[in-house]
Amino acid sequence: LSSQPVLRFEEFLEEFVGRIEFVFDIKSAGIEAEILRLVARQSRNSPIVFSSFNAKILVRVKSLAPKSRTALIVGPMRNLKVKFDLSAYMVGRLTQLNCHAVHLSRHIAKEGLVGRLLDAGLVVAVWTVDEGEIGSRLIGMGVSGLITNVPKEMVPLWK
Repeated sequence: LSSQPVLRFEEFLEEFVGRIEFVFDIKSAGIEAEILRLVARQSRNSPIVFSSFNAKILVRVKSLAPKSRTALIVGPMRNLKVKFDLSAYMVGRLTQLNCHAVHLSRHIAKEGLVGRLLDAGLVVAVWTVDEGEIGSRLIGMGVSGLITNVPKEMVPLWK
């Protein structure tokens, strides 16, 4: 184990806000105001995206900070009994939530869906992409980002 002290969230923000783009994945409702307060204390204008699987969290973020950038995280749809146009539904839902982006599971990031989301002006990122072949295919579709455990392997694919 390292003898380095654990970096507190506030210290992390002080060190890195303004230097890189952040995506804060908010997993629990009720902490949105505190996260926004801590982020707002940083004077640098850093590109920050607030993401969640929970649409209610994104609605709360937008109500507290209307100009904030938000992304709905969408995983595989299990046990669907009814056939429907997923891409049309997602574009409508993301528009309703006033999201600028969507973070798709790699399991549903198919060309038709990605294309429709991009055509709607949404930023599309895909998670969790750790295989170069999959990353290259997604980049070829036009996705804006790959969420990965192996950035050293994925970053060179963008060149």
